[in-house]
Amino acid sequence: KRVVPPMIGKEFYMPRKRRAIMPPLAVFVLLSSVMAVPIIWLSPSAGAASCGTAEVTFDGTNVGSQNVYYVQSNITTNVPTLCGASNSHSSAWTMIQGSAGSGGYAQSGYIRLKGYSTAHMFAEYNEYNSGSFHFKEGAAAPSGAPLYYESYDFSAGDIQMVVDTSTLLLTTDFDPELVWTTPWVPEWEGETHHTGDNMPGTASARTYFSSMLVTTSRGGGAVTPSGLTVSVSNPGTNYGVAWDTVDSKFDIWTK
Repeated sequence: KRVVPPMIGKEFYMPRKRRAIMPPLAVFVLLSSVMAVPIIWLSPSAGAASCGTAEVTFDGTNVGSQNVYYVQSNITTNVPTLCGASNSHSSAWTMIQGSAGSGGYAQSGYIRLKGYSTAHMFAEYNEYNSGSFHFKEGAAAPSGAPLYYESYDFSAGDIQMVVDTSTLLLTTDFDPELVWTTPWVPEWEGETHHTGDNMPGTASARTYFSSMLVTTSRGGGAVTPSGLTVSVSNPGTNYGVAWDTVDSKFDIWTK
C-alpha cells in the first residue's frame, strides 16, 4: 500500500498512514494494509489524464473477524500495466492487521512500481496507526503462484514476513502482542493508488489467491478462514473479484 522509490533489496522507514479496519463491504481508505490497510505513501499526484482518479482501491477480501497468528496464500504472479503517474504502483498481498485502535499491520506479496518492467516481492509493516512503516523490496516475483505468509513467533515476540515460500524478507522490530489490540485479522488484497492503474490480472489471465489458511491459536494447526466476503472497495473502478471456492480461493482482475 504505498508508493515507494526504486530501492530493490533496500529497507527504509517513512511516516505514513495506513488503512483503517473497516466493516464488511466498507470502502477502504488505504491499506496498505485493509479492505484493509496497506500500501500508502507519498501524496498522490494528478498524473496523466489516463490515470483517472488518484485514490486507493482494494480488490479482494474485506477484514474477517477471526483472531489470527498466521496468514498465507499462494498468489499468481501477473505483472500489471501502470498508467504512468509519479506514484503509480499495483500490488497483491497477504496481511495480518491489528484491530481498530492500533492500526498496525504486517504484509507480504509483490508490487510493480513506476519505472520497473516487472513486479518485485516485498514486505512491509507498521507498528501503529499514523506511525512509521518499514518496507523492504526483494527480488523479482517468480512466475507461477509462490506462497506468501505472515507468522507470529510466540517465543521471539515478532511477526515474520515470508515471500516465495521460504524467503524471510522482513521481521517486525516490536512485539505486536504488546502494542496491537485484538482481534488480529487476516486479509488478502490487490491494491492500486490510481484508478487508471491495472490491478494484477486480466479477464483472460486472472490473479488467483489460493490455499488461503490461518492459525487462530498458539500451537494450533492451519485452518481455512471463515466468514470472508470479497469486494472492490471502489465500485466505480474497472476491477473484478470473484470466489472460486468460498473462504479458500478467489481471483482478481482488470476488466
